[in-house]
Amino acid sequence: MMKLLLLSMFFLGGLSLSAQNTDMQFTQFVVDGLESKDQAIKIQHKIAAMDGVERARVDIVSGTCIFFFYDSSVTNEELEDLFTLYNVETKCFRTGSVATDKVLNIRLICEE
Repeated sequence: MMKLLLLSMFFLGGLSLSAQNTDMQFTQFVVDGLESKDQAIKIQHKIAAMDGVERARVDIVSGTCIFFFYDSSVTNEELEDLFTLYNVETKCFRTGSVATDKVLNIRLICEE
């Protein structure tokens, strides 16, 4: 009986997680003017701390940023304001669904 209960809890928990993953969204964009890895990490932590953001990555090598969220009120304007504080330019914003859209090389697309 206990095994059946644990098995059903595990199964239902897995369904809950898989259903949640289909709602995950992402926003990716180009960042120009990052001066150091430390600066990128500071900005990354600030984005990750924003309401509703699950994960964030600011990559100094590729000059891109991506963050993932389920339900977030973060706007492109808020992001632009944050990056402006660090004298970093943002452009080519793209938002998509993890379930249906691919994360693309946004810098390559932006420069086309």
